[in-house]
Amino acid sequence: MAIIETSQNKELAWEFIKMQIEEFELSDYEFDGMEQDFFHGGIPVNKNNSRKLMEMTYGDGHEEEIKAIEDWTSQMNRHAMMTENSDLSYAIYHICEEYYTDLISAEECAKKVQERVYMFLSE
Repeated sequence: MAIIETSQNKELAWEFIKMQIEEFELSDYEFDGMEQDFFHGGIPVNKNNSRKLMEMTYGDGHEEEIKAIEDWTSQMNRHAMMTENSDLSYAIYHICEEYYTDLISAEECAKKVQERVYMFLSE
């Protein structure tokens, strides 16, 4: 997730990102009778939230199934990062390599990565 520099709603975008990644209490989450179908709307970005929702949905005695879902999700995330955004990943890797080999400062690295991500999101 990223907020582009020219966004006209940076504060709202930041609130959305925080909502997606912050951990919440189950009492804060309203299912409206949809407990058994929470995957229909997607798996939460926050791993702890995801685990809590699976435990609530499946109940006790399903640790093996929950672990299998977590493992599968992790594999899919790695695969997606390597295949769907390979151009972006490749560019960021090389920018970071410049930093790790002391060719650019941390600030220059961050600026270059932000510029590259901005270009990627703008395409």
